Amino acid sequence: MANNKSKISGVLEDIEQMVQDSVGVLVGTEEGVVLSDSPDHIEGVDFGVNVVGLAKRFGLSPVDLAKDLVEIIGKKIEGDDLSWVSRVVSVGPFVNIEINVDLVGREVVDRIIEQGGDYGKEREGGKGKVVVDMSSPNIAKRMNYGHLRSTVIGAAIANLYEVGGYEVVRDNHIGDWGTQYGKLMVAIEKWGSMQKLKKADDPIGYLQELYVKFHDEVDKQAEVEKDGEVVVETELEREGREAFSKLEKGDKQVRELWKMCVDLSMKEFEKIYQFLGVKFDVALGESFYKDKLEETMELVEKSDCGTISEGALVVDMDDVGLGVSIVRKSDGASVYMTRDLACAMYRAEEMKADKAIYVVGEDQKLYFRQLFEILKRLGVEIGSKSEHIYFGMVRLKEGKMSTRKGRTVLLKDVIEEGVNRVEKTLKEKGVRLDDEAVRQIVAGALKWNDLGQDARRSMVFDWDEAL
Repeated sequence: MANNKSKISGVLEDIEQMVQDSVGVLVGTEEGVVLSDSPDHIEGVDFGVNVVGLAKRFGLSPVDLAKDLVEIIGKKIEGDDLSWVSRVVSVGPFVNIEINVDLVGREVVDRIIEQGGDYGKEREGGKGKVVVDMSSPNIAKRMNYGHLRSTVIGAAIANLYEVGGYEVVRDNHIGDWGTQYGKLMVAIEKWGSMQKLKKADDPIGYLQELYVKFHDEVDKQAEVEKDGEVVVETELEREGREAFSKLEKGDKQVRELWKMCVDLSMKEFEKIYQFLGVKFDVALGESFYKDKLEETMELVEKSDCGTISEGALVVDMDDVGLGVSIVRKSDGASVYMTRDLACAMYRAEEMKADKAIYVVGEDQKLYFRQLFEILKRLGVEIGSKSEHIYFGMVRLKEGKMSTRKGRTVLLKDVIEEGVNRVEKTLKEKGVRLDDEAVRQIVAGALKWNDLGQDARRSMVFDWDEAL
């Protein structure tokens, strides 16, 4: 039996053992004792036991059994010096136990001081392995305020799982593969150059401007009619699709340019993460799975769930209300679903993960339901255990944030504004703090603003609320 020097995390276990021992003295068995840490039959009670079932089992009076149990527990408390138990009383068939809040409170504070960041952690571990898919910005695009949500919510979820005894892998699943990067390659070739990219003061801003220009030009081409019909695929879009095909096939020149975009982007992303104090265990972008895509598409095609429709490989899930999902385009190109299927199977088979948690916006709810359903139909167990933890979208007064439309609030600008405001306030108050202290204040404010509200609620960006 533990005494009042026990770790507070063991109080419930100690009380439960104390009650079981006492019941054993009365009826000769400890079985059938259920301790509740939130009894609803009386206000102000910390723990309680309902002895009705136990009394019925042994043909005893519930009220008398409760009284006898209180008497024995009282003796055990005195004998073991369990001073954190302040009172044990019987109320009808209930045994109510109250703890010494002041003593427990002091003990908790002492433990926090002693254990620091380890306080509250599950000691045993071994509960399983969880991959938290978080942040996941796209390369060649500056991180906007919306990326903050996935980053800080994902980090909080990962921390909770970790202290709960799980092995956690924080995976920054970078968006670095897909047709959009073929479009970017075309934009660089037509309106930019590798030399300009290397010399640019803001290389990601330079790439983003080219990306926006590409879509502006596509919109112009789309307005042109041919033989009385609107063009379905513009010449620029066709060039972008072909450029991505070259990237998939390993074209040396295209790969070199793409790799430069990835490296420059990761360098900028890391600055943001360092400021926020967020770390990742791995950063396996979509391109990491490029060599597994053919195998994945073949698996789906040979399964009972894959069918060919107009040259494309699809999975029809209309039977469960999830519509149809494309796994391979008619031209043979991969899509997001292909890469996410390959990723999920890698996490299950190579990482040995029991589940994956995807911290992604609410607009992807249907997509993740489709992903999990396809995995289940393929017999991949991780699909039935994974979760999509969604969050509400961040919008501007003008509407949804959009890189293509050049309508966004850059996370870098929010951080800089936060630093400026803190430094101004400190100056007005005559207080001096070093750069690290200022960083912690701003990072903490940004995290608190996001985590301190319902994550599922969409928000309209406001400078004052954000900071």
